[in-house]
Amino acid sequence: MLLKPWYDVIHPRTEICQNTTPDLLEFTVHAAQVQAGQALEEYGQPDRFFTQTALSKALLHLATDVVRRLSAAPGETTAVVRLDGRTGEGKTHAVALLYHLMRHGSDSHTWPGVSKMLTTAGVPTIPTARTVLVSGTQFEPAPGNTGRRGKRTRKTLWGEMAFQLGGKAAFATVADADERLTTPDPEIIRALLPDNAPCLILIDDLLPYISRYRATDMAEQVYRFLETLAEQVRHLTTAVLVVTVPTNPPDIPPEDRQHLDRYATLLEQVGKPLALAQEKEIASILRRRLFRWPPEALSREGEILLPHDALETCMTYADWVNAHRSQLPSWFPFDQAESLFRAAYPFHPSAISVFERKWQSLPYFQHIRGILRLFALSIANAYQEGYSRVYSDPLIGLGTAPLDNMEFRDTVLTQLGEDDRLEHVIQTDLYGREAFAAQLDSEASDEIKHNRLHQKAATAIFFESNGGVSDPVRVEATESEIRLAIEEPEVETGDLETVLAALEAHCYYLIREDKQYRFRLIPNLNKLVAEYSPTIDESRIDDRIRHEITQAFANSSVVTLFPEHSRDIPDRPQLTLAVLAPEHMHQTPQTTQMIEAMITTFGAKPRRFQSAIIWVVAENPSRLHTE
Repeated sequence: MLLKPWYDVIHPRTEICQNTTPDLLEFTVHAAQVQAGQALEEYGQPDRFFTQTALSKALLHLATDVVRRLSAAPGETTAVVRLDGRTGEGKTHAVALLYHLMRHGSDSHTWPGVSKMLTTAGVPTIPTARTVLVSGTQFEPAPGNTGRRGKRTRKTLWGEMAFQLGGKAAFATVADADERLTTPDPEIIRALLPDNAPCLILIDDLLPYISRYRATDMAEQVYRFLETLAEQVRHLTTAVLVVTVPTNPPDIPPEDRQHLDRYATLLEQVGKPLALAQEKEIASILRRRLFRWPPEALSREGEILLPHDALETCMTYADWVNAHRSQLPSWFPFDQAESLFRAAYPFHPSAISVFERKWQSLPYFQHIRGILRLFALSIANAYQEGYSRVYSDPLIGLGTAPLDNMEFRDTVLTQLGEDDRLEHVIQTDLYGREAFAAQLDSEASDEIKHNRLHQKAATAIFFESNGGVSDPVRVEATESEIRLAIEEPEVETGDLETVLAALEAHCYYLIREDKQYRFRLIPNLNKLVAEYSPTIDESRIDDRIRHEITQAFANSSVVTLFPEHSRDIPDRPQLTLAVLAPEHMHQTPQTTQMIEAMITTFGAKPRRFQSAIIWVVAENPSRLHTE
């Protein structure tokens, strides 16, 4: 069955395809811009924001818990929430969702996913809350933060919170503490919070704020402020405090890390931690953010309804992986194959799971944001080239990642830690005017050439081994993982071994060990041989090989080295180990004829003890030369 290309079944968002708004493809929510009404429409317009937001289990849990508490619903609710996650895992996105939801109250009921929130929360309406949003990332002390001249500067989180809660009058109650950069007394903070009215306080990303004031006592003052504020919020039945805390941010001073750890511990003691990243839901996020979905393609609960051609592709792939399960990785959930392909469409499941399986521990990998940007650039590249480069691929897989596109490649290198050596690896072995994978495809059989199997396999290995940047902790691509990533129902499975053997023989940075492949940042023997072989005398190599073989079989009376004639091998009633010279390669017609002649004759006579000879033959002389 001929499966339709993914781009003929569903369509990317126009702004993604055209890539004319660089900020859009960064997939970064700026909380302060959302609060000031200056964010991109994707984040600033609430209905559009919800349309393009995949309501994950963690987001649904967070939203419904906040809604229930602000509604004074019976039962246990959480007053203080610590949102955990690495950079790019959706913490600020969750903050923006709560901000839009609680500021618009019942006006949000028509937005996708809100009906599911109401049903889950068991309340009739979304309450309108007094909502504060303070961002440590972009919190800049400015005159009054109102745009008017002559207003005094708000320097602190508590000064900004007071102003957002009650304007100039509320700010006046904390003005002295704001000026002195000291935490207000508990009773002052309590007076700022409304009685018996919904109040939501959102504090996003404290790290830049405390870093800016590192020379002062601000980090300690922020701790006291959070401690006091959390305690006051806990005593109110319709108030919630949500604070985002980055997990293991790279490249920060030890003192800042200590402060973050203290904040995290405090917020866990007085509240509840919540991690947003869920591996199985990344596909849903990608689909909602990158593709256009008409109203009829979304259920009332916000679930995507795939068209018939997409379902056909998913079923065909599921049948294929189950038919080839003995050749595919054991970690793949074969019994749920069809549902997995449906959840990931138009992406191949391995193209998403590789980031969880192999990239998660990389310090600079931005998780959801990084994955979004990579796939957005991949789609934009395909669109701008008229889909000519993706041919008729039914799914978006690892093998079609456009490493030849500079913007995409730069993004990959950024996620891997900006190691400049990776650029040379890619240009030499994968994509470039003289890259080995591209050359091998151009010289291959029609079937391999049409499916670009050398480039697909090399690209899949690159992603599965995260470019080799994890040395000395090795991350490798097994042959079964490569097969899952690049093969499809209409591709001959026997071609993969041929492709991998060719890549191993030619690439300069590819390593194979026991059917496991990886790229690394230092060259392999192929490169060394290419550089030094013109200066080496071949006769010296042959002499060295023979010397090493002789040393290996020294002091043995049953060994005959390098026989060329039948009389060189004794005809006797005991075992003899006959070691052929390395130039006589295994399974060549000439070697076979030579062995047959030596077995049957001993000089001019028939050999009596033909079964007494054990043969040792070189499988690959070129490998001996290389080593």
